[in-house]
Amino acid sequence: MNKVSKTKNEIVISLESGMIIHIRCTGKRVFGIGRVRLGDLELRRTDIMLVPILQSEDGIAYKEFLLRRIENKEGKTILHINAIGHPADFLNRQDSFKFALAVTSHPDGEHVVDTMQWIFESVVQEIDGIEYSGMAYQFKLFSKTQHFIWLMERGSWELGKMQKKIYSVAQRSGSTPYEIQVTKATVYDTSEVFVNKGVEQLCWQMMPRFAGSPAFDFQFNTDALLLMYYERPGYIGALQHKKKGDDFITHIDRHQFALTKSPTHPRKFILVDHQPGRVSLTEGRNRWTAAFDFVVEKMRAYYGYKQDPVEPTFSGTIWDSWLDKDPSKLREILNWIPKLKQYGVKTLFMVPLWVCDTSLLLKKINIPMTGGRGNLCIPWRYEAAPELGGEKLIREICDHLHKNGMKGLIWIGHWLDIDSPLAIGHPEWKVYNNDGSPFTGGPPMNSVMSMNTDFRKYVLKQYLGFKKRTGLDGFFLDSYHNLVFSPINYGVLDKAPQVDAVIDYQVRLQKAGAQMLIESQGIFGVSLNWFHPGKEKFKRKGAFEDFFGQEYTLKNMLPCIKAEWIRDGIITDDFIYRTTACGSPIRIEIDFQYPAPIEFPDYAYTGRLGAVNQEYNQVHEYMQKRRLLESDRGVEWTNSKDDAVVLFAFKVFTFPARDDVYDVTVGKTVSVSNGKFRTEKYHTYRIQHSGNHI
Repeated sequence: MNKVSKTKNEIVISLESGMIIHIRCTGKRVFGIGRVRLGDLELRRTDIMLVPILQSEDGIAYKEFLLRRIENKEGKTILHINAIGHPADFLNRQDSFKFALAVTSHPDGEHVVDTMQWIFESVVQEIDGIEYSGMAYQFKLFSKTQHFIWLMERGSWELGKMQKKIYSVAQRSGSTPYEIQVTKATVYDTSEVFVNKGVEQLCWQMMPRFAGSPAFDFQFNTDALLLMYYERPGYIGALQHKKKGDDFITHIDRHQFALTKSPTHPRKFILVDHQPGRVSLTEGRNRWTAAFDFVVEKMRAYYGYKQDPVEPTFSGTIWDSWLDKDPSKLREILNWIPKLKQYGVKTLFMVPLWVCDTSLLLKKINIPMTGGRGNLCIPWRYEAAPELGGEKLIREICDHLHKNGMKGLIWIGHWLDIDSPLAIGHPEWKVYNNDGSPFTGGPPMNSVMSMNTDFRKYVLKQYLGFKKRTGLDGFFLDSYHNLVFSPINYGVLDKAPQVDAVIDYQVRLQKAGAQMLIESQGIFGVSLNWFHPGKEKFKRKGAFEDFFGQEYTLKNMLPCIKAEWIRDGIITDDFIYRTTACGSPIRIEIDFQYPAPIEFPDYAYTGRLGAVNQEYNQVHEYMQKRRLLESDRGVEWTNSKDDAVVLFAFKVFTFPARDDVYDVTVGKTVSVSNGKFRTEKYHTYRIQHSGNHI
């Protein structure tokens, strides 16, 4: 049972797991969580307290907490608190994601008193045979008068006292995830701060917890490992940006509630494996993989979602400039299919072919341009445009893909042209800001539609009907993180963020047989993870040298690169092989813009990429559990179905095997001598101890 002691200046909670929580107080006034430790391991900076910051729609901010009583109940320690809300001097402004941070301030002098619970419980969790100890905690507030916009946790979690190098691995969206080092001089206001030297890629688009991501963070050094995650996706939005003039990055977690009277967040787990002197850099990375797989599976199971396959993908996007000139050019896609098969591509991603500005102008229809000229990605309605080939062309493409063992996916968004009759006729479907203006997400021609309305039923009917009639295999969800998942719709009575509605929508698509690629990082669908083409760093050979050795962080992603980067030597064979070995095959993207000719980029595949794709396709079904080998020798994969082992070798070394081994790279059997065989650099092997080889 948890033990609690209280002095004039401190409440100490000793959990059964061994974690000890120090909560600062003066008399009845509670200031926040200070020191937290497990044995001799410190998990927080003691000079900055962890305290919930809540803001109501009326501009009330809760700044004072008075202890009423402490309760030990069913393994939980609960601090019952009176939360004192005061008028706050907040500005009515929006953050960089176009979401309201605050509303008009409350009249001076008024305050409210509401009840709150701070809940702590002991947790011992086994992950991949390793026991992690720690706690889970929640903040819950119950108000009689206030509706809430968000809750932020002010405070940081850090492994140890920074005496040894600490690596932090966090899943992000829209940018490359990196293993980064926590700074020694963390400056924590409502953010965590990390060094950013040499990893410019990280600063492109910082949204680490959008799109169903499990709010998952992992830190490790040679002494211990610290895992932090929420039990399910909450109404969590996060900002991350590089602070101008400095070499660190900040991010902010904000739980959005959209006017609930009882704001809380899912339980947050703080788990530690503290075994001094035995965790190597490689082992720490493997523990990250195991922890990530564990957390993600919990998230998917909560919603009944299954993992989509991660497959070599090609995005051949023929855009407006060419379609304006010659819409029949879309049929070029049919000529690419034999080559895609030859190069091991399993999924073709196509441009949106919905009725849009482009198709209507091709039809010589004079359309309003209220927000300026739109494009293929600004639909008027979710029906295939006859001027762009219609359902007949998609059916023809899908038939050819299926005959060649491939799948076809098409773009979808969740917004309409601001002038479309569908958007005008259904104002109740739109997302509205708290000032009553339509939420556009930035582009003035957008009418972003709310999944918390009947719009969800409409698009499900449209997409699934389209899928059934054309044979399409799935969809690419564009701008999922900022235009779909998180905005609050103030135009409906149930002003909830769209998270549950959007996940339900995805689950329904999947149950109907649709695969999903998503422009974000998350646990649902497969994330398309761009390397930013505008960075000067990417315009030279060896551009990915900073990423070398950290390809393992590309979990459940398709790293997207421009075809010409391979041609120009920016993407090297070792980068292609290493990312594929880590379960993240390269996705090639090429934009066909007039007057550049529409030609298939054979140059992207005739090097190593096409061959690596074919190797990956032969062994992918056996790649379930990943383990990086020490000394950067390669990557080993096993699975729960049989005793097959897949080995991607980065170096020449000997590896154990009882039976003969099949070299997938050259298509021949390798002899085993004295229980070992010798690898070749950048060769892929299948080891089947039962004697059944590929």
